[in-house]
Amino acid sequence: MSSSGELLTRLGQAIEELDADVALATAREMGYVSLYDALRLCRMLARAGDPRYERAAVRWMLRLESETDASLPELELAAVGLGVLARAPQSEQAWDALAALVSG
Repeated sequence: MSSSGELLTRLGQAIEELDADVALATAREMGYVSLYDALRLCRMLARAGDPRYERAAVRWMLRLESETDASLPELELAAVGLGVLARAPQSEQAWDALAALVSG
């Protein structure tokens, strides 16, 4: 059994390497990932051109709504940002806007 620190390190490495299969398997092994790490997974899937991106993005939106007190305009911003990532995964503006929703 891996420690949570080892799993988090493995998750981060897999995300950086765009290794979707390892990243998603590690997230499942962890049992729970933070909203921010789930967003990092979405970004990785978008960057990798992985067809699982859309489903992950929808799940992330549902988590954002249920785990935070995000307002309707914030949810709208999240939807637009995730849409931008789908078409332009390298967009730093979209990433910054999305990350701000869960880190600030």
